[in-house]
Amino acid sequence: MSDAIGIDAGSYKTVLACVKQRGIEIVLSETSSKWTPTNVAYTAQERVIGDAANNQMKKNFKNTMQFFGRFMGLNQDCEAQLAEEKKFTTYKVVGMDNKKVGFEIEIRGEKHIFSPEQIMGYYLRKVKTYFEKAGMNSKEIVISIPNYASNAER
Repeated sequence: MSDAIGIDAGSYKTVLACVKQRGIEIVLSETSSKWTPTNVAYTAQERVIGDAANNQMKKNFKNTMQFFGRFMGLNQDCEAQLAEEKKFTTYKVVGMDNKKVGFEIEIRGEKHIFSPEQIMGYYLRKVKTYFEKAGMNSKEIVISIPNYASNAER
């Protein structure tokens, strides 16, 4: 039986773990921390997550997304919740054609719009490499979300 992988994706930090026969094993981040910041940054050369994105925050704050999970499942009709969430962002939140919300990012002088789901997808794809580096590969995965998440965010 393969080991199960768990991802506790919070608004501020994400904890990665794997269930082993001897218990739960925490997967360390690139900086050997027991948790990974839930941030994604776009630079002129690359996309980075976690601690590397934290390092970009001061000089690249308009292209560094934090708390992006709080926008998942929301659309432009969720005006009150969007207004509250925007208070905590440094990046531009925009409406998309399909009434969903997106984030406007500038990469190499060009503006791009990414949905919160796309950002989370990239974040999870990158987090997968942390498991692989730790020698943990599994088809079984559990992703938890904060208990305060609305039904739309779930």
